[in-house]
Amino acid sequence: MASFRNSVFFSKRLFIFWIVLIILLALEGFFDIFEVVMGKYLLLTNPLRPRIGRLWVEESKDQEGLKEMSAVQTELPQDSLYSGQLNSLEDIRAVLSIKNSISLSKDRFLQFYKLNEKQAQKIIDPLVLYDLERGDQWTRVRMTLNENQIGIFFLNGYGQPITESFLSLSSAKPSEHLAASKLEQDPEFKERIVPAGTFFTAFDQLSRFHRLQIINDPYKLIQWMDSLRRVGISAHSSEGSVELAFEVQMGETLTIHRLTASEIAAGYLIAAINRSGYSPKLALPVPGEVSNE
Repeated sequence: MASFRNSVFFSKRLFIFWIVLIILLALEGFFDIFEVVMGKYLLLTNPLRPRIGRLWVEESKDQEGLKEMSAVQTELPQDSLYSGQLNSLEDIRAVLSIKNSISLSKDRFLQFYKLNEKQAQKIIDPLVLYDLERGDQWTRVRMTLNENQIGIFFLNGYGQPITESFLSLSSAKPSEHLAASKLEQDPEFKERIVPAGTFFTAFDQLSRFHRLQIINDPYKLIQWMDSLRRVGISAHSSEGSVELAFEVQMGETLTIHRLTASEIAAGYLIAAINRSGYSPKLALPVPGEVSNE
């Protein structure tokens, strides 16, 4: 009788065992319990296991490589590209007198180089530039001002110079159209004439409201953009207005366009010009007679 009960009890345990086993296998099939548990265990014990073997060595090399790449990228110059107007060497000299150094993209420099054949010859030999353009290393140009000399450095993608050129400003003659400008002869604008690049940089900082108070017909800016040489700001105001003179070159002819700006907007423009480091600093217009040439 006892053996019978033992046999029945054993059969029940065996039955329960097989039921539990079937349930576990079903759960494993659905949820990958074993893999999840082993994964958690390996993750927890990962810092404790010795780092030996080919996989550890390869991972270590990858980590070192990533660190070196990060260090190189950190060391690369991060200066931004200059976006202001540059139409002549006079514009470059004016901008460099404020910023000391500017960078231009390859395409932007080529655009500037094509503007004037005579000035281009002074910057770099055309055949040298041709070889640079045909190659796959040159990406941008950095220009610096050192006393009376402009340094022009042609850089690769890592900021390293490929070749360089130097332009002496003492031997560079000023453009004839600037020497003959009527703007220079007007006492109302004496020592208050800024290059087009300086004007555009300051004008860009103003709100739309104040821009329209300086030039109420913005279409003129589109017409003058590549031809604007300099801008004069009158030393006097009259009834809340200030006269601005825009020197525009069309072919071989220089034309002076006079516009009346709001005194407040002109004040904001002058403040932006002075903040840029332009010298000499411009004083705000004072009440007085405005020249009507």
